Amino acid sequence: MRIRNLLLGILIAGSAVVAGCAAKDKEKEKAEYAENLTVNVTGGKVTGIKTEDEKAAVYKGIPFAAAPVGDLRWKAPQPVTEWEGELDCSLWGANALQGDATVFSYWTEEFVQDTDPSHYRDGIVYSEDCLTLNVWSSYGVTENKPVLVYIHGGGYNSGGASCEVYDGLNVALKDVVFVSIQYRVGALGYMATDALKAEDANRSAGNYGLLDQIEALKWVQENIRTFGGNPGNVTVMGQSAGSGSVNALIASPLAEGLFKNAVAASHNSIYRDWQTVEKRSGELSLSYNGKQLSKMTVEELRAIPSEFLKGKTLPTGGPCIDGYVLTDTYKNTVADGKANCVNLMSGNVAKDDLIYSVYTSNGITAVDSMLALQNALCEARYKAGYAENTYIYMFGRDVPRALSVSEDTSGARHSYELAYFFGNYSTVSGRRWSDTDYKLGEEMTSYLVNFCKYGEPVRDVVDGLADKSSQNSAGNDLLAFWPPNKGNLYYMDFTDKAECKTMPQDKVDNVYAYYKLSF
Repeated sequence: MRIRNLLLGILIAGSAVVAGCAAKDKEKEKAEYAENLTVNVTGGKVTGIKTEDEKAAVYKGIPFAAAPVGDLRWKAPQPVTEWEGELDCSLWGANALQGDATVFSYWTEEFVQDTDPSHYRDGIVYSEDCLTLNVWSSYGVTENKPVLVYIHGGGYNSGGASCEVYDGLNVALKDVVFVSIQYRVGALGYMATDALKAEDANRSAGNYGLLDQIEALKWVQENIRTFGGNPGNVTVMGQSAGSGSVNALIASPLAEGLFKNAVAASHNSIYRDWQTVEKRSGELSLSYNGKQLSKMTVEELRAIPSEFLKGKTLPTGGPCIDGYVLTDTYKNTVADGKANCVNLMSGNVAKDDLIYSVYTSNGITAVDSMLALQNALCEARYKAGYAENTYIYMFGRDVPRALSVSEDTSGARHSYELAYFFGNYSTVSGRRWSDTDYKLGEEMTSYLVNFCKYGEPVRDVVDGLADKSSQNSAGNDLLAFWPPNKGNLYYMDFTDKAECKTMPQDKVDNVYAYYKLSF
């Protein structure tokens, strides 16, 4: 796979030289969105809106595949259905069919989808017809910009792109085209049965949500130049289940060549085994009208009313090994040198252990364990011969407490790093942000933007600091150097400021021994 990517890179580079020579003979052209808010994409014309300050264009709810309904339910996404006239893309497309979103535990309002019907096309908040994406693109630079494609979390059972913390404007204003996508979740996204597998030409089932993400990335390849993006410089990023999806995309042969860089926030599959499609279909216990779904024909499955499937989940969801979309575990795929060749930024937040159980014994804290597992990922990639680098972080900031709920919402909790990466400091839940928060966020956003642009969070180094090409995005302080990790224990600590640190070797060895990790 690495050889194929190298040859592809040579061909692309050669084409770029020819294109560059031709460009000298004509005026530099602007991307279509910069000339008119109505643009052409696969399927027809879409019309976006400008932000109030007119610094960026926003397009919401652009269909990237046909509605997966009727005969297309539990099938790989199909080509988008063309529409007549101009599609108004000022409102969100529907979230995937799921249980009603609400504030719960420490996920306060800014981490939950918008549920106001007036903010959605046709007033529909949830639907099986959910395969849409959103684009933010600034007017500062209007062509050849890096692209960030964001995949939301939600345990593979819930979530959507309309959460306030996912707003892409701040990143877009730093001249990165920001794209967020919707995909099928719950039973509709990840169920497998023998009948569904037998029907599929590739004997594949159980990865419909992942296939949706791949289809969205294909749409980006075909359409992102319209919005000023460079399809040759795409970064895919996800958090929680979105990060698990990023791991799966790195491992899937179907995603080869669709992205150059990846950011995996708060999910590391190096020590987890994906379920096999056989086990997934074997443990399915859902029934409708007295009949097990596992025993139904595909015709019977597709006749089940949507209302019944709303909120239906699986004992184990998410990607599964089906021999087509995924052929092995993440660990084996990476260690065997068969993963897609991409630069990777991967990390956790200090309180991720409230979500994921990790080894904590013999003086090993949850943070020690999570860092060691990230180091294992780096070591596996390095020893397998990938030329691309891996960068590890740990987010430990004591995030201000939300005042809108009674639960303890302080500290570095699951999802909270996104406010800093995207520069979205919401006050909807009563959080009181400080100058330290804003400065740390400016650093984190700058690292992310650099990673999207260059495939590395910093450029050259002078006395432990990045040179002037890696100033933070406000153009002020130089960023601290963030070295790649090749199994050599380096990571960036995001607590009160960005600071490069080294993991304790003895604790890493202890965690490796517990998980039986060796490369």
